[in-house]
Amino acid sequence: MRGPTSRLFGFADPLPPGMDPSVLLGGKAAGLAVMARDLGLPVPPGFVATTAVCLEYLADGWPAGLDSELRERLDWLGHQTGRVFGDPVNPLLVSVRSGAPVSMPGMMDTLLNVGMTPAIRERLAEQSGDAEFAADTWLRFNRMYAEIVLNAPRDEIAGIAIHDGTAQGILATAERLRAAARAFGGIPEDPFEQLKGAISTVFASWECDRALTFRQREKIPAGLGTAATVQAMVFGNLDDRSGTGVAFTRDPSTGERKPTGDYLARAQGEDVVAGTHRVHGLDALRVQLPEVAAELFGVMERLERHYRDMCDIEFTVSAGKLYLLQTRIGRRSPLAAVRIAVDMAEDPAFPLTTAEAAARVGEETI
Repeated sequence: MRGPTSRLFGFADPLPPGMDPSVLLGGKAAGLAVMARDLGLPVPPGFVATTAVCLEYLADGWPAGLDSELRERLDWLGHQTGRVFGDPVNPLLVSVRSGAPVSMPGMMDTLLNVGMTPAIRERLAEQSGDAEFAADTWLRFNRMYAEIVLNAPRDEIAGIAIHDGTAQGILATAERLRAAARAFGGIPEDPFEQLKGAISTVFASWECDRALTFRQREKIPAGLGTAATVQAMVFGNLDDRSGTGVAFTRDPSTGERKPTGDYLARAQGEDVVAGTHRVHGLDALRVQLPEVAAELFGVMERLERHYRDMCDIEFTVSAGKLYLLQTRIGRRSPLAAVRIAVDMAEDPAFPLTTAEAAARVGEETI
């Protein structure tokens, strides 16, 4: 494995001296590194293609030599997980997420279940004992790849992706979708080509219309770029002890010291944020998996104390095990900003200075 001069970094790898982690790794991966390395929280292992690689890609296309570095990192990730990327017997799937140095919520693209093939789909069905889970994961991959990487019309793909919920029906839908995707270049059979396509698309999304509009409005420099974070997949759609959610450590509207958020059982992350499913509050997690809910609330306390601020997080529960996928300082209303600053300044667990408490009131609000 290459050292710190590599273009790809694991969450625990040392960075160049004096380098701001968020600038090189993006805010998402910098937060993952804090949770995994510094706090020992349950974060799926992964690595980051840096913002510098993004800028290199935008200037000159796919960087020379990056293929070999990616293969080295995939081997490393396989050692971390006990699985092999592209292997039909013991498969490893990954997510590819964007992460700019500054918060750009909803502006960039994410792909899940990268590395899927028909043989791997059948293996997932064998390993899980659930053909519908495997078929659902296969369909999700194909739909996201067609929409995000191939830029197929989302309305057209959404119309094709309707199915009856049975494994047979889902598989038939996936084949219709793959056939339609051929008009836009087709979905690669090779898992490594899928990964390259996903990373390329994340990098290119730095210059997509909605990102350009957001950067102009927020006066974000064009020269920052975005990182691409590659992580081992965990499956919120696996079984009845699985799900996914987003949460704030405090109420972002009022500042009340009470965790709040959205949760959806037996789902993957895009189901919560896309507005396509009816989500529930965190009480649904308390009912479904009370021990996981208790662990999550304990994680929230640790994150608040580490950052000395209100945080928001993304999480997945897979077969009853909690995984953290993101943390960042949460946006809040002006009222919440005042209440949180005062509450933390008066709480011995949050040793804020007077200047810090005053500055907190003036932070970015929702």
